[in-house]
Amino acid sequence: MDAAIRAVGTCHSASHTEVIVDANGPGTVIELGARLAAGQIGVLIQHALAQPFRLMAPQLALGIDTCGGTQRTA
Repeated sequence: MDAAIRAVGTCHSASHTEVIVDANGPGTVIELGARLAAGQIGVLIQHALAQPFRLMAPQLALGIDTCGGTQRTA
């Protein structure tokens, strides 16, 4: 999945990625978009990461690691 995200250039932004995983090995990426998923995904992300995603998205776009606060390079 990381290779697919890098291939389309969404390394420092939100992305909605759908993957099929089965018992035969690695998952297969079936959809990848530079957007959040619909519905309440933003709320789920906020709860999972204990910080508001609306504040994290601009930091990601600037290459700031929102988990450790360090600057990332492309």
